[in-house]
Amino acid sequence: MFIKISLLMCIVGIPGVKGRPSFYENMVEDSSFSTGNTTQTLIQYSMCMSTRPVAVYVTARPVNKSMPHRFQASVVNIHHDSAMLELTRID
Repeated sequence: MFIKISLLMCIVGIPGVKGRPSFYENMVEDSSFSTGNTTQTLIQYSMCMSTRPVAVYVTARPVNKSMPHRFQASVVNIHHDSAMLELTRID
């Protein structure tokens, strides 16, 4: 199945000057094709990070809101410039 999804990523950076972590939001549209209900995709961050983020949180929704598809998105691996995500169709 081919589906276009919208991913909202919240990237938590290393603690800043006052010891608070920095937060970045990254909205990405990605196209995915899979014969099963689970697929993995590598998403590049839209900003340069000098170190690997502490955490990445992600939600996934179909771009076409009239589609009944629902997804569970989980982070498999966090890199300094990208994150490997696993998307599972749960409808």
